Amino acid sequence: MYGTRPDIHPSGVDDKYVIDFMYMMQSSMQGLCTKLDADSGVTLTTYLANCYAALFHVRVSDYRGNMTNGEVTVDHIVEPAGGLSTASLLEWIYDWVNAFETLTEQLDGDSLTDSTYESLCYFANILPYQFESGRYDQTTILGNDNTSGVIVELHWRDERDDPLNS
Repeated sequence: MYGTRPDIHPSGVDDKYVIDFMYMMQSSMQGLCTKLDADSGVTLTTYLANCYAALFHVRVSDYRGNMTNGEVTVDHIVEPAGGLSTASLLEWIYDWVNAFETLTEQLDGDSLTDSTYESLCYFANILPYQFESGRYDQTTILGNDNTSGVIVELHWRDERDDPLNS
């Protein structure tokens, strides 16, 4: 359409739109877990606690001023005015992947008709990425260990340990 300009385009994306995307994805995960806890068709009522609150360590505010909430431990706060650091972005990606994996594992363990959520929705779609947390208390590398493709490792390095920031 003439006169319109996409916010996300091949030549790049403003941090504002990445931060809004992070907010939308994290809020969607929180909303999904809240609905599962309230749904009488599932047995477990620990989705929000196990798959969201305990796993997200980044609080995100979108450009309209909405902020995620319910995180137990917050290591990074991302706001459009402050920009987006690589450390915050990679920690958020790790947290989201961890939450998604935990959600599919919990769905498999719930008394639902289907029990292939992790294999069909997590392992089948996260390939070929592996994610490593930058949190001092997490040493787990998440992602599919299928070696049929190229493994792309996303590492977060603590800026305090970076000799260039000394």
